[in-house]
Amino acid sequence: ISAAWGLSGCPEGSLATPVRATTLAVGSEHVCALRGGATTNEVVCWGDNNQGQLGVADRDRCLPVPGLSGVTQLAACADYTCALLNNGTVRCWGQMLNFLTATNTPPMVPPNLTDAMQVSAGLAHVCVLRAGGTVRCWGNDGVPDLSSTNSDVPGLSGVTQVSTGSRFACAVVTGGAVRCFGDNSSFQRAVPLSRTTNIPNLTGMVQVSAGGGHACAVHATGTVRCFGDNSFGQLGGSSTTTDVPGLTGVRQLVAGLRHTCAVLAGGTVRCWGVTGLQGSSPTTDVPGLTDVIEVSVSSTSIDSNTCARRRDGTIRCWGDNAFNQLGVRRGYETGTLVTPVCVPGCATSAPATPTTCRLTCVDTQTNDLHCGACGTVCTGGRFCRAGMCQAPTMCPTGQTA
Repeated sequence: ISAAWGLSGCPEGSLATPVRATTLAVGSEHVCALRGGATTNEVVCWGDNNQGQLGVADRDRCLPVPGLSGVTQLAACADYTCALLNNGTVRCWGQMLNFLTATNTPPMVPPNLTDAMQVSAGLAHVCVLRAGGTVRCWGNDGVPDLSSTNSDVPGLSGVTQVSTGSRFACAVVTGGAVRCFGDNSSFQRAVPLSRTTNIPNLTGMVQVSAGGGHACAVHATGTVRCFGDNSFGQLGGSSTTTDVPGLTGVRQLVAGLRHTCAVLAGGTVRCWGVTGLQGSSPTTDVPGLTDVIEVSVSSTSIDSNTCARRRDGTIRCWGDNAFNQLGVRRGYETGTLVTPVCVPGCATSAPATPTTCRLTCVDTQTNDLHCGACGTVCTGGRFCRAGMCQAPTMCPTGQTA
């Protein structure tokens, strides 16, 4: 732990203030969110921090990432996170198969890129859409076109949106066609991947999302077609020639490792595949999720971790919570949550009056082992908020479970 985070700093994250995010990104075992306005904003992350993917020197703390300003978009996958800044640069932190390293100030990667418009994070590579409609990717997964920091992906132009998967990427090009490139093993050669050749039968698409071994695209009319690996039902009964049955009015789509989720025009969410939810399907809304405008998943998480952002900025998450990546503090639930739970929030700074308990600096307002006073342990599934052990269904003021 850095000396800057010693007993005098005591950065114990508080869960008393709602996140109120403007966008979010889900990694394998961590989540990051952007909160604040267009000119004054900050990135906060929570969950596992074994590779520095939270952007702070401490572990398992939800605090603002230092050294960032002007962030407009986030991307996360595996054990790292990237942020797109309003000056067209990209900064990343965490580890991507030794390509990135944990640092206190997120480095600009690559240093010669200043016109990025969108960033997407894959298993071991990052791709950005540049202002001129080209795509540049870099990383360490050994796949050509995905590993160069100095040149754009050859033969690919007129791109309007890009998405990275486990070892491949897909892009929507002018006119609504879709092109994918990288490793094709998961597609079993049923769908050829070529940066210069359109995916057959996909036209008029406005968004594509690449997952673990499959991809899905949204048509301008709000229908969805998926292709690739279907070992877990993540294609939803569709193909490049057939829409997902019973699914219309889609506004946003995300593909994970073994599942897919879509946000509908009315603000509801539908998921299919191994979703981590009870009773989910392309024709059934996820219970308890309303007024949603964004969903995020990881293309590398086998636990189907998923988070949804509502119009008011609050966040609901479900899936595995072994590293507090759902925003629910340890001591409440370390298994898989099959229904969405609200993310209480993150601290804006270190506590003003830290307490030393058993030679460890803690915030007795939020610490489950020292709640309200040293040695007071929250049991029975409760967690500490505002110095009191509270039931997990209790959300911050203004939020409902």
